[in-house]
Amino acid sequence: MLLGNVESQHRHAAQLCTHANASCESFIETLKREEIYANRYEDLGHMRVNVEEFIEQYYNRLRLHSALGYRSPEEFEGENGVPAGVETTTSATLVFFRS
Repeated sequence: MLLGNVESQHRHAAQLCTHANASCESFIETLKREEIYANRYEDLGHMRVNVEEFIEQYYNRLRLHSALGYRSPEEFEGENGVPAGVETTTSATLVFFRS
């Protein structure tokens, strides 16, 4: 009986990981499609600047997100009592490998 419980827990944990990864994978696909593949970069520094600008100025502020009812994050926050432009959490940080 205990073994069955452990197997059930493993299946449940795997299912949770799949759902948690879906939004991350969606973001990475969007980043590649709308920024990285759409531009030519002079060097890694140029790419870093463009990716940071894409995330901060477009993706986190203006882009419509299906998870927010096809509203931009600023629009969603404004409708839900969080003033636009007020940081409630820290952003993710991208770290690139240096050669």
